[in-house]
Amino acid sequence: MSYPALKDSLLPLLNNGRNSISKRTINCLAGMSITCNDQIYNEIIKFLLIELEKCDNVRAKIYINCLTSICKHSGTRISPYIDTIVALNEKFLQRQEDELIEACLLIFEIFVRRCPKEINAHLLKIINVCIKYIAYDPNYNYDDNDDEDMEMDNDVDEYNGEDDYEEYSDEDDMSWKVRRASAKTLETIILNRLDLLEEFYQLISPTIIMQFREREENVKVDIFNTYIALLRQTRALVTNSENNEKFKQILRDQVPKIVRSLDRQLKEKSIKTRQCCFALLSELVQILPNALADPINEADEKKNYLNNIIPGILYSLNSNNSSSSMKIEALTFLNILFKNHDAQVFQNYFNALITEIRKAVSDDFYKISGEALIVLTELVQIIRPSLSIDSNGIDSNSGAFGYLDTLYSMTYDKLKASDVDLEVKESAINCMAQIICTFGDHMNDEYLFRTFALFLERLKNETTRLTCVRALIKITSFTKPLKLNPMFPEAFSILAQFLKQNKRSIKIHTLILLEKVFKNYNDYCTKEINEEIVKEMVPLISESDLYISQLALATLTAMIMSHKAFHDIIPQRILPEALVLIRSPLMQGSTLMAMLDFFRAIVKSSFPGLDYNELIARLTQPIMQPNQQLHKQAYYSISKCIAAISLLNDKYAASIVSNLIEQIRNPSLVIGNGGSSNQNESVQLYSLLTIAEIGKSLDLEQLQEPLQEALIQSFNSSHEEVKSAASICLGSVSMGNLERNLSFILAEISNNPKRQYLFLNALKEIVSCLSVDHHKICHLEPHFESIVQLLIKYAQCDEE
Repeated sequence: MSYPALKDSLLPLLNNGRNSISKRTINCLAGMSITCNDQIYNEIIKFLLIELEKCDNVRAKIYINCLTSICKHSGTRISPYIDTIVALNEKFLQRQEDELIEACLLIFEIFVRRCPKEINAHLLKIINVCIKYIAYDPNYNYDDNDDEDMEMDNDVDEYNGEDDYEEYSDEDDMSWKVRRASAKTLETIILNRLDLLEEFYQLISPTIIMQFREREENVKVDIFNTYIALLRQTRALVTNSENNEKFKQILRDQVPKIVRSLDRQLKEKSIKTRQCCFALLSELVQILPNALADPINEADEKKNYLNNIIPGILYSLNSNNSSSSMKIEALTFLNILFKNHDAQVFQNYFNALITEIRKAVSDDFYKISGEALIVLTELVQIIRPSLSIDSNGIDSNSGAFGYLDTLYSMTYDKLKASDVDLEVKESAINCMAQIICTFGDHMNDEYLFRTFALFLERLKNETTRLTCVRALIKITSFTKPLKLNPMFPEAFSILAQFLKQNKRSIKIHTLILLEKVFKNYNDYCTKEINEEIVKEMVPLISESDLYISQLALATLTAMIMSHKAFHDIIPQRILPEALVLIRSPLMQGSTLMAMLDFFRAIVKSSFPGLDYNELIARLTQPIMQPNQQLHKQAYYSISKCIAAISLLNDKYAASIVSNLIEQIRNPSLVIGNGGSSNQNESVQLYSLLTIAEIGKSLDLEQLQEPLQEALIQSFNSSHEEVKSAASICLGSVSMGNLERNLSFILAEISNNPKRQYLFLNALKEIVSCLSVDHHKICHLEPHFESIVQLLIKYAQCDEE
């Protein structure tokens, strides 16, 4: 069937008396509007507009719904008719027919979403209409004065929602549809016009806050969602904008009104309403930390809004008032509340909160129990800090320790249970780890011993081992040493086996844990244990996974520095793997830094048969070998390693720089007269880069003349890599006498056209070395103008 015939068949059906046929007709016309040509499209729209001029309310609603659906499907094709449709809508809004008003508001919403540019001229008008109709409830009196001036009730037990709200029911009342459509339209405007956020707070926010009292639950949810959308837009802007304090202050000024309006809603019987309250408050406190109780205003009870919020939380946690989902929502919000407020503001609520959290921890539903343990973990972190300073400013933890037995017992009960869900087991392990980290220095040995015995069991269990390793990382990071019996040394054998696992996450966390243990608890480490662990680390040092290699090297460094690892396996098995890895083209960043620390630890520990000179020989061996091809990055890595161990002793550093200068002048000193051109280049390249690394940290002024001669000689090299390395070296060693060397480099850039690129590269190296520290970069200030002019001049050069 052709489009004209289809159009002629469908349009009369809009006037059919049956709603189902009208709705199907609208769907057909909307689908047709996507693909039909402009002539057919315009004929359909013009027909609808002509009919709207002369129809009654019932038919007007059908035609507006049809236009809404067409716009939803065809988008900006309707743009030429938007002004006409808006003008017609204004006329229909005056008829005060609820379902017709709803239809007008819904088409406004679609226009904002699908034609944002074209509707912009009418946006303020639409906002004002929505503000008017979001409070449109002709059949109900909210008693505004009483609501505005009410005293906020803090006693949950005495509250009864039925006393404050009159039950209202009228099947013929359709005004709720108008309010819902207004809320949805405002939400769409907020989500699509971030640029008008400040105006939204002035125009929309006060009305929405007032409408939190809405009597129809479904409408109330949409009103809450509108304000949540406003907060989320604010959060996005505050996170990504430099001018975020302005919006924070605007929102901060509205907090009292928000809390006053939510005070009753938090104690409503409606679960949806309370869930919306917690969702809104969660967004609020993440934008404005300390929004509900600022320690600065602690003495001012009027600004301590926790007096109104905490009772609402306790009401929702009470099993008589809430479903499972409601309890989970309340616990989730409580966790966010703890994270975004200073610890001391919760002092007065600990007893009440712990009582309800304990009930939640003991709940049979695993999701409630698991979420309660997560909240308890956060609560443990704020209990001791909040009670550690008394009114006289003296450290006094006695108040915090009064809660220790309660916190420990409720967590231990879940930790030892074997018939609970995995989520609860993991939350219990994390919570107990936090309790030990917070109170470990005052926990008695019985508590610690039986807890660590359980941790050892959980460590052997495949499902809980990763969580347990993470918990032990937290415990071993504790500032004060603890008695880790009976976990160690038995746990070392288990951890060694974890290093064989294919699962990457367990290997990563095991290595982190071992590093902490070797640093803080090396008394538990015996020679046999170290050998067992080192044996499993050998295959981990590989370029196939640089992050695991980095962690393995860091663990070995901690082991060596604990003076417990003088084992043959390190030079025999570990060092060869490290020397292979150092040649990798991927070796850089944090993995390279871990390698430098590893070599420093070896030199510091004076390994038998592996002193400074022997290590230098092993590092440079691939460079000295004939026909050995190394990646360019390998020279940088080897040079950094040699510089790192040389700088441990200034005598070592000065001596090796002298030798390296001679090697630059005459590479045959180390490779013999029969060395190839490539070998000579390799020796010069490595020597120049090593001097550059040493020159960044050590003043080489006493070797200035021979070094400068060697660098000038390198500038004449036939190998571009050697020239580049020489320019880097010149820039790095210039740090010793920046004033003289910088003037020399700037002069050479202007006076020596053939070597401009090399001296510019040296200047770049100076800037790079100084830019790591804002104090050092100040040394460039006297030369800033001349450097900038020079760079602008050569930026216009024809050569790339």
